[in-house]
Amino acid sequence: LTVSKVGRMDEGLGAIGERLRAARLAGRPPRRLADVAGERLTDFVNGLLAQAGVTLADLDLVVPHQASGHALAFMRRRLRLRAEQVVDIFAERGNQVAASLPTALHEAITSGRLRRGDTALLIGTGAGVQMGGLVLRY
Repeated sequence: LTVSKVGRMDEGLGAIGERLRAARLAGRPPRRLADVAGERLTDFVNGLLAQAGVTLADLDLVVPHQASGHALAFMRRRLRLRAEQVVDIFAERGNQVAASLPTALHEAITSGRLRRGDTALLIGTGAGVQMGGLVLRY
């Protein structure tokens, strides 16, 4: 197991709420939190992959936090991933909170979807505004 790069983004809901409020006070239309979260997700993942020296095309698998089926679909759309590129155990396991990432990783390994030498992105989010991730070669 080789961890290529670990990244973290910690701007919480309070800080984002303040930015949205400031925009409204300045007469600019406030953006939806989902729009902000989607932008942040894309920027975070692209930055993390760049630091690791890989691209989305280099990834064999994406193993995300399993907060909800909606969140998984949102992430796939934002990152333009095919369903088979993403480990999705939400329907069978539900939201296991912090246990969802290791459970999804275990499922990927035991099912043969993640094999020795493969490159994977593990990503966790909190309300779509706090993010952590790592790129690893299994």
